[in-house]
Amino acid sequence: MVRTTNKNDALFSDISNKVKDSKNSAPIGKPSFLAKRMDGLDDQKATEMVPTIRVDPARCRMWEKHNRNYALLNEVRCADLIEGFTAQGKQEFPAIVRRLKDDPEGYDFEVICGARRHWTATYLKNNKWPDFQFLIEVRNLSDEQAFCLADIENRDRLDICAYERALDYHDAVKNYYDNNITQMAKRLECDRTWLSRLLKLAELPKPIIDAAPDITQLNVEHYKKLSKHLDDDQAKKRIVKKASELKGKVESTQELVKQLVAAGLNLTSNNVQSSGSDNIITTGNGDHAIKWKSKKSSYSLDIAKGCSKADINAAFKQFMSDHWGQ
Repeated sequence: MVRTTNKNDALFSDISNKVKDSKNSAPIGKPSFLAKRMDGLDDQKATEMVPTIRVDPARCRMWEKHNRNYALLNEVRCADLIEGFTAQGKQEFPAIVRRLKDDPEGYDFEVICGARRHWTATYLKNNKWPDFQFLIEVRNLSDEQAFCLADIENRDRLDICAYERALDYHDAVKNYYDNNITQMAKRLECDRTWLSRLLKLAELPKPIIDAAPDITQLNVEHYKKLSKHLDDDQAKKRIVKKASELKGKVESTQELVKQLVAAGLNLTSNNVQSSGSDNIITTGNGDHAIKWKSKKSSYSLDIAKGCSKADINAAFKQFMSDHWGQ
């Protein structure tokens, strides 16, 4: 049952060697993330015996602080593993788990790294392969070590969406780093500004998250577009209200964010006011930006002085949208 070397060891060693070899030829610059993190991982592995076993996947559950949304996994997101496991006749690269003791739900292990592998093993066992076994590597880890190890494995994976990662980091900064973003950035060896923005993504109001047609599309750029409006209490109320109205009615997260930004600016059809024969499109603070009149064969536009370029651009876009559509 107990093995001191396995495919994880081989992969980690191979990556470490490649990184170390590249140091001699690479130009001087920012220290390699993999080089530093792999050194720490090798130190940990050198001090413990690592048992690798095959078990029924039903004996394992996800670590409650795992950095994936397990509910988002499906045949599409796990297609490569389904194909690989089937072709090899087994799972070759073990998931990393911790052993559970007296778990109230009767599980024996919790998965730290390997949610897709667990989902795939479960899928094959339930649909095609009744005796399929889940390959696991049992480790003795603290929660902070488990978080860092999962981050090592998944930092560069494109199939973990930004919002999943944001929730994971948001939980970690509170539980392991005393809400100190600088300390966490140093520990993870990442840019503090990038980390700060990612953490803010996890703080988007729930109605916005609920309105997103595909949460995997939500990213830091969307947060940046909304953030300046969410800092204003009145704009935030408009955005949250609009998000609730749009739930289930937009086809893309990009379109959702576009409409929420418009709500934050308060530039909607409700902002077109009639003043005699004039029509006025206002800015978010109620000042008029564009006054227009409809003539027989044309429109006459009067652009207000004192408005910012951004307000005028937004008002003009609203005018175009009202008359010629999106």
